[in-house]
Amino acid sequence: MPINMWESPVIMGVAKRVEPRFYFFGSYFNRTPAEYHYSDLIVLDEEEESLLITPYAHPDAEAVTVRNVGFKSRYFEPACIKDKAKLTSKDGLVRLAGEPIGDLKNAPERIKKRYAQLITNMMLRYHYRLEQMACELIKTGTLSIRPDRELKSNPYVINFERHNDLLQELDLAHHWTNPNTDIGSQLEEWSSKLLLHSGGHVEKVVAGSQAWSWLKQNKKFAELYALNKGNQTNIPLDPEKPIKGIKYRGNFGEFPIYEHVAQYRDPQTGKLEYFVEPNEIIILTSAIEGNRHFAVIKDMEANYKPMDYFMKSWDKKEPSAKFVKIESHPLLLLKGKDAANAAMTIKVGVKGAKVDKAGAKAS
Repeated sequence: MPINMWESPVIMGVAKRVEPRFYFFGSYFNRTPAEYHYSDLIVLDEEEESLLITPYAHPDAEAVTVRNVGFKSRYFEPACIKDKAKLTSKDGLVRLAGEPIGDLKNAPERIKKRYAQLITNMMLRYHYRLEQMACELIKTGTLSIRPDRELKSNPYVINFERHNDLLQELDLAHHWTNPNTDIGSQLEEWSSKLLLHSGGHVEKVVAGSQAWSWLKQNKKFAELYALNKGNQTNIPLDPEKPIKGIKYRGNFGEFPIYEHVAQYRDPQTGKLEYFVEPNEIIILTSAIEGNRHFAVIKDMEANYKPMDYFMKSWDKKEPSAKFVKIESHPLLLLKGKDAANAAMTIKVGVKGAKVDKAGAKAS
């Protein structure tokens, strides 16, 4: 029996082969079967904080009654993301990229290749969106859901209430463009605050392109970087898969430094945006934990099942066209107070400011 490449199971099979181009912030958000939901609301049960220790007592006395630790429930509406692509008869007549001019390849074969390309592009946009959600949560402790302006849905913000100590703003005297700034002491201070509020130790310091440039021109960094480089071997003990737009740059003392220059295009503005702004650093700790939740797909063909995403296609007779669509109802959530306080973002300089070779600030 011939396979119909336009049926949902076949489209989904093609889509699953598409690897995300990078998986950095999203790696802190896991998914288990418990994170699938059959309703319009996603429930997060957070345990109440208890720092009580066992009370002292007399051996002949009855044990003191200590309050039970309960939990509170928060309810969230998942985001709805959709993407639609269109194939027309013209796609069968236009030469494909890399196809020789004058090739006699027939139109149906071109349509099949173009169809696979559309699915690949859809999945890449889907993975970029999940990474953007993860990045925003980690950077700010909040998540903004902003539906397309043409839709009637209202935007809303989920706030995990990151501690004020972790919402740092530097004055000009302490920016990294200042050659006298003690960057090491700053990182130590920030890591201590993260340890206090989350219990997590620093795993990564992620720097935007300008922040990395300012850091590597810092005299103390150069000394520690050279010392660390001399102690490195050529055999990676814990190799990581290369990620597009992200590079491990070495250690600043005990802090592993990553440069992050990856970008995405905002569908509402059409502009390229950085995941990590050039003048930002993000400090990530071991206490970051999150879940990927997925609500039911509101489509009769999907049989109202919750899943990561659902894809389908359909025909339009006049004018002749084929459509392919992806739909998903995801929501990434941090696991409670410790996870919300397990990262911080600092703007370490004015965007666009440079440092000259002598180390003096330049405009």
